[in-house]
Order: sequence, then C-alpha cells, then structure tokens
Amino acid sequence: MITMVDVHFCREGFCLAIPGRLTLGRGLTLLVGPNGAGKSTLLEVLSTAAMPDQGEIWYRDRRVIEDLAGIRGTIGYLPADFQPYSHMTPRRFLQYMAVLKGVDPGIEVEERLARTDLVPVCDVRISKLSEGTKRRLGIAQALLGSPEVLLLDEPLTHLDGVERRKMIEFLTRYARGRTVVAVSHELDEWDHVDQIVWLEQGQPVFFGPPALWVTGLGEKVWSKVLDPEELEGLESRRILAWRWTGDRVRVRLFARMAPGDGFREETPTLQEAYVIRREERRIGP
Repeated sequence: MITMVDVHFCREGFCLAIPGRLTLGRGLTLLVGPNGAGKSTLLEVLSTAAMPDQGEIWYRDRRVIEDLAGIRGTIGYLPADFQPYSHMTPRRFLQYMAVLKGVDPGIEVEERLARTDLVPVCDVRISKLSEGTKRRLGIAQALLGSPEVLLLDEPLTHLDGVERRKMIEFLTRYARGRTVVAVSHELDEWDHVDQIVWLEQGQPVFFGPPALWVTGLGEKVWSKVLDPEELEGLESRRILAWRWTGDRVRVRLFARMAPGDGFREETPTLQEAYVIRREERRIGP
C-alpha cells in the first residue's frame, strides 16, 4: 500500500500535484491520461527515482525519508525508457540486476527468464533482440525479488497480441496481495482492475474503482445494427466502435439521449468510459 499526502514535484516547467491524501491499495491500479499528463513522472516519484519537493509518501507504515533503502528493496520498477546494457545477454543482465538488488542471482533469475518467455533468447546479446523482447526483459528485472510494489510504465508496449494476453494474465494474478500500478492506453485489455487513476496536467481528476468509473457519466452508450448508409448521419466523434454483421454494421456510440429509434442502451466498457470522460472534460459542463 502506498499513501501520498500533499505531494508536489516540479521539473523543467512541469508540476505534478497530488493534493490531500491518495492511497494505492493492494491489487491492480491502472494509471491513465494523455501524453504529458504526468503518468511517467508519478511512477518516478513512487519508485523513489525522483523525490517530491513537498509532501510525504508512505509505504505501509514507513516514510521514504525514514527508510529509503528498505523501501527501495520492496519496489520493482519498469521505466518508460528502459534501456538494458546492449552488450549483455538477458541472463547476464538479470544476474547483474539481481546482485544490485541483493537478490540471489541463481534460481531467481531462471524463474524470471521462464516467466517472461526469455529462455529461448537468454544467451543472445541484447543488441540483437526485438523491442518487444527487451520490454519483457524490463518486466523480468522489475520482478526480481518478488517486490511488494510493482510499478510498470507501459509494460505492454511492443508486445504482440499473444504476449500481451499472457502478461496481463500474469500481472493480474501477481497483483493479488501486492500493489501493482501500470500505465495503460487500452483499458479494455485488462480482465480485472481494482483502481483507476486518471491524470490531466499533472493532477488526478479521477481515482476510484471501475464500478464508479463507468457510472456517473453525463453521456450514455447506445448500440444498434445499421445499414452502411445510415452511418453518414452520425457524428463521427461520437462513434466508439463498429463492426460488420453480415452486410450491416453494429455501431456503439455515446449520446445523452438515444440518437434514434431502435438504439439500445449499453453498459460502457472501461475504455468507452474514458473516451466519454475526456470528451465531457473537453467541452465542460
């Protein structure tokens, strides 16, 4: 569990501000927001890679300023710009990182190689690996020591569909009894989410469970199967998704009222709720 109290951090003209108290409990928290909203900065601060200018951060009952070394030993962190040493192999790199973390580099390294499907390339130089493979290596190093707190900045970047699905399933299981925070741009990929934090311009504008995220919206989600020519009468910015059903199109869109006869109200997905919330914020009350 991580608790931030009146945390402020400024760097190069950008300020992150977490007013009051915000607690990230056990389970999986998704961190969302547009580019430049402060997601990576927040993870830097939570990982202790950067220290706040004001405020306090507690990890369970310990403050960072009181036990920095001990707290760092409980954190696994994957930064957005993770760059492993290109001359090493995945096995050698994980052994190196394990020593730095005070973790036995033997069985632990082999387990992480297996968990992230790196065994087939474990002795290949990192410079020859794909970006997706390097990303899995970044996740593997973050998992060394089975940290209580796992902070992942876009862990699914560069992973293919199968790899993304396997990683999501693993992280969902790993989050049981631990605190996992992951930056994500596609909320509907995740099978189970405990909390969502939405950042805009360095400040949280939403924090809560998925059930609250998809309710309390000014707009509703509607669906209907249409003839293709009927799509021309709909506002494109309001269309959330569409797919062919035979020679017709099933469309999902958002609007305050049903846009016509035959439209059925639907429960928003997490991603649809995000689109709606951003649109409502853009146009204002």
